[in-house]
Amino acid sequence: MLARITSAAIRGLLVALLVVLPSLLLPVAATQSPEIVAFTALLAGGLIFAEYYSNFPSFLEFRDAPPLNRSRFIFVSLCMILLSLLAGHPFQPTGFSALVHKLAFTIGDALDFAYSPVQLARLMMPSHVPQYTVDLGPVDIEDFQIT
Repeated sequence: MLARITSAAIRGLLVALLVVLPSLLLPVAATQSPEIVAFTALLAGGLIFAEYYSNFPSFLEFRDAPPLNRSRFIFVSLCMILLSLLAGHPFQPTGFSALVHKLAFTIGDALDFAYSPVQLARLMMPSHVPQYTVDLGPVDIEDFQIT
């Protein structure tokens, strides 16, 4: 019983941390609603705790696939960390965020071939979007105005 409560609490805390992670990694200027982020983290953590603590599954029913759930959590965490570093690079550039930024744009350029999803996403942009936004590549901190 104690092991089950502890396991459910740790999983709930990890999911809550995953929800809060972008707000922790991004600068204060980029995160403007910490109350909503905290509420969402508490809600997600509580839902995961309730799912793993109860005897019967809730409406989600995802606890019967442990290796798959662990790999999902690891890859979602990795994506959240890398995307948060990529989004925060123009505001607070560091060596690691510059590496992630360069790697992301290198992969994006490699995936930009005829009829690729990258090119199709560019073609789907509305006509009122400025061309420099469509052709956005590696950017400098001077390109952004923080208000």
